[in-house]
Parts: sequence; structure tokens; C-alpha cells
Amino acid sequence: MTAVDRPEDLHVDPARGGWVHRHGGPPMHRAHRHDELEANLVLLGWVEYLIGDRRVRFPRQAVGWLLPHQTHRLIQSSPDVQMWIVVFTPALVTELDRDDAGPPRRWLREDADAGQIRVVGEDIGDLARLCAALSDPAVPATRHRLGLAWLLSECWRAFSRSPGAAAGIRLHPAVQAAAQWLHDHAAEAAADDLPALARRCGISRPWLSRLFYEQLGESLTDYRNRQRFYRFRDLIAAPDVGSLTAAALAAGFGSYTQCFRIVRQHTGLSPRALARRVHDSLP
Repeated sequence: MTAVDRPEDLHVDPARGGWVHRHGGPPMHRAHRHDELEANLVLLGWVEYLIGDRRVRFPRQAVGWLLPHQTHRLIQSSPDVQMWIVVFTPALVTELDRDDAGPPRRWLREDADAGQIRVVGEDIGDLARLCAALSDPAVPATRHRLGLAWLLSECWRAFSRSPGAAAGIRLHPAVQAAAQWLHDHAAEAAADDLPALARRCGISRPWLSRLFYEQLGESLTDYRNRQRFYRFRDLIAAPDVGSLTAAALAAGFGSYTQCFRIVRQHTGLSPRALARRVHDSLP
């Protein structure tokens, strides 16, 4: 069983009913799913998820749902993105379903098209204020749970009365397979052999390159380098990190020079400056 097959443990305190997080940073580089219902409230900018085999954009002023059975990964976002990510425990969702105040269990169990998204307009401001109040860790558990139940009810109400669900773009199977392989194997030297990757996916290299760019918005090489950048960032966050050159090679870069170029491209920083920033942000 792979990591994606297993639901991720989000370490949610049942007494609190879930958690609320303000997101304004880089995309996530790991696909995952979890037992909790997730809502994304996009205040500014936009984000794009890979949900199952679909690429889906969550626009400004949207409420988007990620259902418990849906494997998802945040792959792209606008530079100005600001959104709230909220997760609700299954117990809390069930309680509201009994009161007809939240998403019905039938809807949650549906193998629906990826991207349960609707633009809710001015309602997003009221929902954002609830999120901000509940993001305070000093809120007592009982009050937090009650507030989260109200937030879920209001999110569902705003979503239900807004038209225009987005279904997203279904990925070609070869694109999905290539993206998953590059994500899993970007640190390996063999990942440089992109023609072999195309053969593995059952199509020609030119066709795979064209489809990949059309559907994911970046080249195979850029996607692979981005996975290596994420790997490098994780490696330098470790307390026992060695030299930056060793971390660059372990991440899959062919040289420290290549690593320097890609890190600068993604962050505007040198690898050494990035390492200092990463360690300064650690608790």
C-alpha cells in the first residue's frame, strides 16, 4: 500500500472538531488524502489542484471542497494567493448532516467529478472572518468545535445557493503517469532519461511533452526540476543536514551550479540564503 492509498493522519483533536489554517505560501509537492472533509476559501488570487486525474482551478472568492475519498495535491498558485484551508472531522460532519445544516452524507460518498467549486461572492468575507476568529489557538476546544460547526454550516449554505460548479480538465493517462513518476523519482539519475519516461507511459517523447505542457502548464524538465527543488528544501530543513552540495546531489540535481540556478529561479535566493531562511522558520 502506497502513502497515497493510506489516509494521512492530520492529527486533528476530536474535541476541537478540526482546524483552520491561513495559506499564502508555495504549492504542496505531495499528493495525499485524508478522512476529514476539507474546504478551501480563496480570498485573493487562485490555486490549482490535481484532484484524481483532473486539474482544477479554485478562483478568487470561491469555496471549494475536497472530499474524504479524493487524492489531491496543490500544484500551482498565483503570487498573490491568500486562502483559508479548513478541515472538519467526520463526526462533526455527521452531526450537521442529521440537522440538515451541512453537506449530506450522500454527497460526501459520491464519486463526484473533482472540483466541487463555486464562487460565493461577497459571502467570502463573512466566512473569512469566522476563519480568522477560529484560527486563534487560544480559543477553547468546546467553543472552537461549536464555531467550526457554524463555519461548516455557513460554507455549505453559501456554496449551495451559488451556481457554477467547475469540473476541471481531465488529464491524459500518460500525463498523470508521468507526473506521478517524476514526483516519486525526481531524485534519481534515471529521471534525466525523459525518452525512457515517455516509453514507460506508452507514448512518444514529443507527444508526451506537448500534452504535459498543455495540461499542466509546464515542461517535463521544469516539472522535474521543481520536484528536485522541493526535495532540496526538505533536505536542508533536516537538523543533521551536511553540505549544500551533498544536499543538491541527493535531491537529484546534476551539480551545485544547477541547484543554484533552480533555487534562484523559484525563490530569488541562493541555496545558502534559502537554508538560513528555512532554519530561521523552524520552531
